[in-house]
Amino acid sequence: MATNTTKLFSLLPPSVLRVGAVLLLLVLTICPVQAADNLFSAATTTMSCWSMPGWQGEANTTFATWQNGTLVVNVPGNCGEQWQCQVKLHTQGIVLSADHHYVFRCRMHTARAISMVTIKLFDDNPLSMGSQYSLQAGDNAVQTPAFQGGSVGNGIIVFDFGFAQQGDVITVTDIRLEQSDADTPDNSGNPDDEGYVLVWNEEFTDGALDRNAWNIEVNGDGGGNNELQYYCEKGVSIERDPKEGKHCLVLTARKENYMGKTCTSGRVTTQDRTTFLYGKVEARIWFPQTANGLWPAFWMMGNDISSVGWPACGETDIVELGHSNGFNGTQDRYFNGACHWGPSWDKHYQYANSITNDYSVEDGFHIWTCIWDEEKVEMYVDRAARPRAAPYYRMSIPQSSDMADTNPGKYFHKPNFLLLNLAIGGNFPGIWNIDQITALQSGEKKMYIDWVRIYQPENAINLQALSPSDEIEGGTPSEEAVRDTTTPAPTVRKQIQNGKIVIIRDNTKYDVLGKRINN
Repeated sequence: MATNTTKLFSLLPPSVLRVGAVLLLLVLTICPVQAADNLFSAATTTMSCWSMPGWQGEANTTFATWQNGTLVVNVPGNCGEQWQCQVKLHTQGIVLSADHHYVFRCRMHTARAISMVTIKLFDDNPLSMGSQYSLQAGDNAVQTPAFQGGSVGNGIIVFDFGFAQQGDVITVTDIRLEQSDADTPDNSGNPDDEGYVLVWNEEFTDGALDRNAWNIEVNGDGGGNNELQYYCEKGVSIERDPKEGKHCLVLTARKENYMGKTCTSGRVTTQDRTTFLYGKVEARIWFPQTANGLWPAFWMMGNDISSVGWPACGETDIVELGHSNGFNGTQDRYFNGACHWGPSWDKHYQYANSITNDYSVEDGFHIWTCIWDEEKVEMYVDRAARPRAAPYYRMSIPQSSDMADTNPGKYFHKPNFLLLNLAIGGNFPGIWNIDQITALQSGEKKMYIDWVRIYQPENAINLQALSPSDEIEGGTPSEEAVRDTTTPAPTVRKQIQNGKIVIIRDNTKYDVLGKRINN
């Protein structure tokens, strides 16, 4: 079932919101939110280490020390490979439930940048792969992707300091093993580290899709891209994923004759049901192997598409996979973000950016993030695990009072809805014959969506009563003003001033994030 606190805020007058905020503060003061338990602190831990050349053995502990929860590594020689300086922490007393996911965190300090550090959890295979990081000179916050408990527990935490140089000193502190926040969304109303508050989320745990929040599309029109599939209800289901056992929204692509088409699949949207203006939107998705011919996507469009059409509604493609440019063996790592806009089909403008990632995004769940505000659109993958990573997509969306049709700022400042789909063939992969869709030759393919969440800045929540979806005034007195239910009711208007949206309430000006503007 989808949780929508945005609509709740929009229905309450500001006077009630102020009382509610005081009550929430009292509750949080009396019952503070508990920090996640650090399972590592309760474990009994010993250390061993070894180094190249020759893997001299675990008795060689002279170059590392473990004391009071702090690991200090003095690199004994130049490391020409990834595994030539290795330290192991042997743990006892850690129990990880199969019903939860966990993350490993620590802080690493080094005086010089280290190009590769690999962390392997509960794994004693010296040549196995783990989570890899690049350390900058100074302090570094490191966090692994979430993993499922169950079969892992007591065991070894391995640090491989690859390509380090003799004399490098790496200090590892604040080692933490905690239950992942991905298991439970934070509905406390508390802002995250960036000041965002969760306002809507869908965890897909009810056994059926919440039709109050989602639409299942049924059509075979090719999506304007000569796609092969027929989107139908049987292409959409709620199932457990085979790797972690999580309840997921599942979109299934099948090769079959149906309604005059040669294949079926699934596509869902929140059009006219769940819309939002600005914020941070994230989804945890396990994409199928796309090679060759599958085209999955997570994206947004302006909710005014029914009245203005495409591309005037504006389209934001948070992630797309399966382009023919990845047919060189990199398709599991090749993806793009994009924006499309313009007044009509024949006047369509776009900006896309594709990357070849340094790891596969089709091997399991990954978290995709879009940050959208009045200045820009940015997109990230696995941002929590790689906090220093730059966005793989960024586009400015400037505004002005007299915007040309080519200006993206004319199209990306209005409520949007979400879309998730698994297309088959078409212009993007460049395949228009079902027999050439090699991805389906071994059977159906599934796209698993664990959850979808929308966040907005903490100080923007009170502006929900200002009806942010209302039209921006053209500047003439005849434009209808927006009113809320406060007594006496203040006049609330939206205008473009100096190229930015300004909300005016009782002659006081605010930006779209709720910050007062001082004249």
